[in-house]
Amino acid sequence: MPPSDLEKNERSDFVQSAIDDLAARTEGAKMLEVVRLLKIITSAQIKLEPAPGSSDKAPVYHSFASGGYADIFKATMACDDGSTKTVAVKVFRGAHLAATTEDKKELYKNRLRREYEVWGRAEHRNVLRLEGLLVCDILPSPGLVSEYKEHGDLLKFMQLKPTFDRLAMARDIACGLQYLHSQNVVHGDLTPLNILVDVDRATGLYFPLITDFGKSRIHEMNGYTTNMNTTPMAARPPELLAHADPEPATNKGALTFGSDVYSFSLLLLQLITDKVPFKQEGKSLFVLISQITDEENPLRPTPKHYPLLSGSHDFCWPIMQACWKHSPKERITSREVYERLCKGSPSTTLN
Repeated sequence: MPPSDLEKNERSDFVQSAIDDLAARTEGAKMLEVVRLLKIITSAQIKLEPAPGSSDKAPVYHSFASGGYADIFKATMACDDGSTKTVAVKVFRGAHLAATTEDKKELYKNRLRREYEVWGRAEHRNVLRLEGLLVCDILPSPGLVSEYKEHGDLLKFMQLKPTFDRLAMARDIACGLQYLHSQNVVHGDLTPLNILVDVDRATGLYFPLITDFGKSRIHEMNGYTTNMNTTPMAARPPELLAHADPEPATNKGALTFGSDVYSFSLLLLQLITDKVPFKQEGKSLFVLISQITDEENPLRPTPKHYPLLSGSHDFCWPIMQACWKHSPKERITSREVYERLCKGSPSTTLN
């Protein structure tokens, strides 16, 4: 049943309250110069894609992808220049506009503020662009809109075994990561699932787009605590693996630029070996966690278990080893990672 006029008004007031809250809880005008003002996208500008077999008279909408706390819907958006493009709409699960408790309403406001404030800072070729905020009666709550990428995430892309420049892909991810760090953004969940793949129509070359800022934070700023227990174990840096249940691992005080660098090194390893990190050792999860977090003799991938797809990528081993230091403070920076990857490929130039 469609919402009544009263419910629509209540939702509208709540959305405006969330937007006002976003502005009020940032650093005022200084922050709003960095973070793009919320662009509200209305239902008139977007047509959600109904589920296959759904009736035109009573369409049903299903997400095409889901994350740890959000669902992603596909839609067509009308652009200002009269053209259209396919977009993805990220809707927070468990943060419903029809929430009856103040706690749940506050949960939605916090998630909107946290992710928009981080994602809205980014303007880079290797970071997925945030288009705006969709307010639509069909969805349970407003959704964050970004352009849809038909090649999907990096994990799915690699599973299809396409021919692509794996080192260039890793280098571009490093370029995007060092840009985020230059903006004081700690991504916090850098895995193949959170890298989308796009193609340059002019050259036909594939390139990555870093996405999903739900676990990100502004470095040395409060208000960005997020439960990290949905992050795959093997992708977590040692400082997060050291958090034992039932004490939930969060990004507050634990995630740093060094944590992102460690996670990137596992991405690099998977790209240049086509093997999932810590799957080749044949150890149980319990043993893996114990050995990875061992400060004296930590378990790390080796050339024996992870042979390179190309001998020309051998220079990457010292880079990865410098990213795997047990202490985040001892790891090289994302800028150093990017520069060293570029030096290993003489034809490239620094961005």
